[in-house]
Amino acid sequence: MRWRYAWPAALALLLGCGSPAAPPASGLADAAPDASVAPIASTVAGIETHEGRAPPLEKVEAKSSWEATYAPGAMVLEGLSEKAFVGYARESGVLTLMQGALPSTPKTGQVLLVPGHALVEVMAMKTRGRDVVLQTRPASLDRVIQDGDFSFQSPVPLDAALVTFDGGSSPFIAQSVGDLDKTQFGSKDGIKKWKATAGDLTYLITATPKPGKLEIEAKVIKKKGKRAALAYVAKATVNNLVLKGGGTYRGGKLSRLELKQEDLDVDLELSIEAAGAGMGKVDLTLPEPAITFPITVGPLILTAKVGLKLIGSIKLPGKASARAFVKFKYRGDTELDLKRDAEIGAEVKGQAGGKVDAKVSAKGDTKVIDIKAKPFDSANFIGMPVDAQFGIAVPRVSLSLFGTGFVPYWHLGFIAGSKLQWGPLCKSGYIKVVNEVGYDFSILGASLRKDKLLVSEKGLQSPEKGCPKKKK
Repeated sequence: MRWRYAWPAALALLLGCGSPAAPPASGLADAAPDASVAPIASTVAGIETHEGRAPPLEKVEAKSSWEATYAPGAMVLEGLSEKAFVGYARESGVLTLMQGALPSTPKTGQVLLVPGHALVEVMAMKTRGRDVVLQTRPASLDRVIQDGDFSFQSPVPLDAALVTFDGGSSPFIAQSVGDLDKTQFGSKDGIKKWKATAGDLTYLITATPKPGKLEIEAKVIKKKGKRAALAYVAKATVNNLVLKGGGTYRGGKLSRLELKQEDLDVDLELSIEAAGAGMGKVDLTLPEPAITFPITVGPLILTAKVGLKLIGSIKLPGKASARAFVKFKYRGDTELDLKRDAEIGAEVKGQAGGKVDAKVSAKGDTKVIDIKAKPFDSANFIGMPVDAQFGIAVPRVSLSLFGTGFVPYWHLGFIAGSKLQWGPLCKSGYIKVVNEVGYDFSILGASLRKDKLLVSEKGLQSPEKGCPKKKK
């Protein structure tokens, strides 16, 4: 693959470090860059741009394969009728079946696989009328598979997604979620809206399905009186995804696991407008409500959820101002692999302090990555620093088995920031694209500690080596 490097003649984020900046205006609309200090002077044409664009996502057939020999002692309820399955409350671990659904009385500690519903370890059992009530806890997949192979291929049609809102989808519903003061969900004409407040910040997220893609707008707003003191805005277009995966168990151990995201196709705009916004931070993860896709693999149910994460810093004391605007384009594939081989003996510390002969790796095939920016700028009174940063991770994909996560997040992160430092005076700007994945394979039977891997990272900053350090 040939790459075309498109660096501007002068670094696109070049900033002057001349006379001090004049105090900014009091409102966003009036916060023009100060003429005495040169703003970011030119446009980022792109970090690396591959000739051409990734092909449009073709229609992908959902398919899977499953072939396994079950472990001795494991109880697998194959052929269980839906009528015999009464219910499973994952949080409490209570599994209810009709009497006669179990071929024998399970022992304490025995593993039970209810195809399509649950994989659990039995802790206690009692009868209630015509039902059998089991107290359980989640069990790992290696306890039910002795030898086996599985694979799956699943399109993720974001344009046809159902966004699950707690309590329904219409009209707006207020409730408390995590550290947020109040949240509201709503849906109208296929457009999903979500609103939350956290302190003096308001988050507004809109998801609009279009053929073959999902358009997302995320805003972070802060007002002082009737005046808008801060507006961080992200506008993303995410094309439909394809998830693929497969694994192998031998002798009751997970020996191979491959997970792939194919045809990642994202166009994104990030903008920062702030004046006298004070101090604070942006930190919001949106796994719920999330776009949810069940994936059936034999008796297993995997669940893919697609959400987003917002991050940012707000350091605009006094009458500080900052602005930035960046366009991103990303096309590519990513892959996460686990391999176990006693001959290689790649040792990794386990969760219990032991060691296992396994290794986890991640790689990406970046086809297109393009970045274009308008002038960045920041200003404040002498001696008062500025740091305005905003980023969004989208799509942010998670994978779970019967509700227990093994990939808590797999995301593309896009970040932009504008800073002003003193001693010596220096304006700087930075742009970054990050592909990162977290993993915790304990539910699959791998005793690796949970961790994360950086798949790829590309970025620009100006000055190229950052601001000079203050001399002692």
